[in-house]
Amino acid sequence: MFNKKKKNNTNVLNLASNEKDEKKVKTKKTMIANNEIKNTPINQSKRKTPLVDINEHDMIEFESNPLLTSSNNVKFLNELLNTNTQLLDLKTPLNDEDKQVVHMLSQLQEYLPLNENSKVFITLTYAQSLDSKIGFRFKKTPISHIETKQMTHFLRYYHDCIVVGFNTFKEDNPNLNFKYYNNTMSYFIKDTNKNLVPIILDRNLRILDYIKENNENDINLKKNYDSKTGAKPIFVCFESKYDVNTAITSSWFDILPIPDEIFNDMSKLFDFLYRQNTTYKRFMIEGGATIINEILQKDYTDPFVDSKILTIAPIYLGNDAVSVTPNINDKMTLQNVHWMKGSSDAVLLSKK
Repeated sequence: MFNKKKKNNTNVLNLASNEKDEKKVKTKKTMIANNEIKNTPINQSKRKTPLVDINEHDMIEFESNPLLTSSNNVKFLNELLNTNTQLLDLKTPLNDEDKQVVHMLSQLQEYLPLNENSKVFITLTYAQSLDSKIGFRFKKTPISHIETKQMTHFLRYYHDCIVVGFNTFKEDNPNLNFKYYNNTMSYFIKDTNKNLVPIILDRNLRILDYIKENNENDINLKKNYDSKTGAKPIFVCFESKYDVNTAITSSWFDILPIPDEIFNDMSKLFDFLYRQNTTYKRFMIEGGATIINEILQKDYTDPFVDSKILTIAPIYLGNDAVSVTPNINDKMTLQNVHWMKGSSDAVLLSKK
C-alpha cells in the first residue's frame, strides 16, 4: 500500500502496514529515505531508515507552525491527512520562498512597536546596496528581493504612519499603503485591511507647485485615497512657508504647518505630530536619503529611533546613485543587532 519508489533513494515514501494481518493495526509507520530525512523536521532519529510513529506526534502543531508544512514535507503530510482530520488542507503548502519569508517574519517581533506602549515609537527602515546607495537620482530603483518587500509590508501593518520626504514622493510616486500576502502573513495577521497615513515631509510646501504642473490623477496617493485603498496623505511643511490665504485646498491631502525649529529637529518632530493627533503614534520612516541622513545624524547625538531595519542587497549602484552617509564625526555603532538572511538579501535589525 502506498509503495512509491525511485532509484538512488530519491523521493521514497513507503507507508508500511500489514494488510494481510486481520487484526487492526493501531500504529502506521512511515519509511522516509535518507535524503527526505534531512529536510523533514518531524523525524530526528539517527537511524538510516527510521520509522516514524504517527501517534507519537501532536498533529495540532502542524496547524500553527508553517515551517513544518514546507514543500519537502508535503508528501508525508498528505499521508497523515488520511489518518488525522485535525491537519490543515495541504493543497497549497508553503513553497521554499514562502517558507523563507515566514521564517524572517517570525524574527521581527521584538523590533515591532508594542500596542500598550504609551510613547511614540519610531522605526527607520530602508533598502541599500553594498556601497550604501538607495537608488539613482530621479529614477525609481528596485533594490530588495520580493521576500524583503513582503517584510516591509509586514512592518507597515504594525505602524500608524509611513513617512517619506518630498523627493521620494515626486520621483517614486509611491503607494505608501499596506499589501497583504496571504501565504505568509496569515500565520501572524488576521486583519487584511490596514490604512496607514502617508506623511510627506515637504519643508517648502512644493506640493502646491507640483499639482499645478502635473496631472493629479496620475498620483498614486490620490488614486488610493479616492478608491479607499489608502488614507488621506498629510504634507508637513515649515510654518514660515505656509500662507493660509494662498494655500490651495485639496480633497485628497491635508497640509500641516509646523514651527520651523521643530521641523529641523527630527527627535522632536514626531512627538509634535503625536500631540496634533494621538492616533499618530507609531511612525515608519522609509526615506529618502535626505530624511534618512538627518534621522541618523540626530540619532547619533540624541538617540530617539526605536528600531532600525536595513535591507542590504548584493548589488553595487556606483557613484551616480544617492548615498546614505550621515554627517557625523565619529563611529556610530548600532546596538542590539540581529541579522537575518533571505535567499539573496541580508537584513540588519537593531533596537535602542
